[in-house]
Amino acid sequence: MDAILGTLHARAAGAGACRPDLAAIAECGTWKRALAHERAPYWAYWYARDVINGPWAPGEAAIAQNAEWAHWYARDVIKGPWAPGEAAIAQDAEWAYWYAYNVIKGPWAPGEAASAQNAGWAYKYARDVINGPWAPGEAAIAQDAYWAYRYARDVINGPWAPGEAAIAQDAYWAYRYARDVIKGPWKGYNE
Repeated sequence: MDAILGTLHARAAGAGACRPDLAAIAECGTWKRALAHERAPYWAYWYARDVINGPWAPGEAAIAQNAEWAHWYARDVIKGPWAPGEAAIAQDAEWAYWYAYNVIKGPWAPGEAASAQNAGWAYKYARDVINGPWAPGEAAIAQDAYWAYRYARDVINGPWAPGEAAIAQDAYWAYRYARDVIKGPWKGYNE
């Protein structure tokens, strides 16, 4: 193990890093190979958060390539927006939502294209970030019975015609839509 990796390994072990990760780091042999490992973004995030308790420039390039760990690094270490990780985050619907919700604490335009393509994350973005209807995500939401039902119930707070075709294809969600959203018989359903 080279000197840099040896020092980092010893500090991580002293801070309570798990044995399987310590073994994997040791197997890398050099700092350069450790940074190329698929778990490097997590290791670098953990080292910054739990060992040095602050930003760690040598690991940031690895973290910035992974949407999940870039989000956690921004939230837990930087404690605010972190531009180097935003390109990766913006490409991932889930982590774009979490970044907007946990870090930006409001709408985040760079991640909206990814979120708008996924019914579940589009619904959550509308409900938790926009706090109301969100037209860019409605096409994806309208294709999924469950998310269309939830969008009508939780975001629109009433009937939502664009999602009714998908809802009508699923008896359970059609029943719940009639009961919870329309609050009575669904005129036009199965007619």
